Amino acid sequence: MVLVDELKALQQLRDQGTLTEDEFTRAKGLVVGTTAVDLAGRQSVSTSELLAAIDKNWEIERKDYLFRDGRGRERVPTKGTAVGWAAFACGFGFLELLEAIVLRTSPATLIPGLGGLVIGFASVFTTYDRAHKYERAYAGYLQRRLEALLSDRLCAPSKPMPF
Repeated sequence: MVLVDELKALQQLRDQGTLTEDEFTRAKGLVVGTTAVDLAGRQSVSTSELLAAIDKNWEIERKDYLFRDGRGRERVPTKGTAVGWAAFACGFGFLELLEAIVLRTSPATLIPGLGGLVIGFASVFTTYDRAHKYERAYAGYLQRRLEALLSDRLCAPSKPMPF
């Protein structure tokens, strides 16, 4: 997400009551790069508060990428799933076309085969793109968490590094 989108998401969280005013101010400071002190300059922001704000933001953002399966369970899109379903739909379409050609049936019997091919190709592109966007967003979330943890380590050098 770009800076403007992240700030809008934080504003939305505050408006919904998910974030308090202090949490919003601190998270906003994290987004714009002021992680050590909140914007009012009152006190240092604890790492746990920053991480909690980042996690809340991610939970809301993550829902934009999920899809529901036939049983109503939320699933994360994967590139493998996209390719698998496309192969299934295209395979079905190809077999239907082959059957219509071999049996020399009416042209109307070509419709299910063509439909399978179109659905297969369309689904691979849309689902694969959604999975790719999810991977990028998840990497951004992990990067924000890492930056929050590293800024805490840089602000408090007395803590031993974990490696």
